[in-house]
Amino acid sequence: MKSIFFSVVVASLFMGLLGCGNAERHNARQKFKEAVAAIKVRTQGATYSEFRQAELDLKTSQEVNKTYLDDVRAQFASLDTIMTATDYLWSESIRYPRFEFISMFGDKTVFQAIHVITPDTHIADKIDDYTPDQRRKDPDSYVMTYVHRGLTEISDQADGLLNLLEKQK
Repeated sequence: MKSIFFSVVVASLFMGLLGCGNAERHNARQKFKEAVAAIKVRTQGATYSEFRQAELDLKTSQEVNKTYLDDVRAQFASLDTIMTATDYLWSESIRYPRFEFISMFGDKTVFQAIHVITPDTHIADKIDDYTPDQRRKDPDSYVMTYVHRGLTEISDQADGLLNLLEKQK
């Protein structure tokens, strides 16, 4: 009788622990999903500081909850890369407001960030041959063009990540 009682107690404790693990997983994924939704919102009309805060919150949420997010690791890595490139270009445009054209930045990192956001761009090849008039007429010459493209890509990838998280409850 004691053996049966002991088995029932152990089994109950074990099942309780499993239940807590599922609740923990659900809560972690819910917090991450909320952070993904927040970055999506911040791609539409937010200031740089609002975007930056949402980006940091999402990266923190992913880091804190990564044990429960293995199934979305690749999607987050892609989103993180785009967010980092967009953040860099946006911060540089604020840091150097008079440098509206990408050719004014002597930094190769600007072109690397541009290629992350728009891999098929050839702006680095043609920018040196532009006249000032051509530069003004080509939207690809402006840093903020790539910031806007990055924000659009972040929004799209956030949608995909939210859909994936919704399917895998």
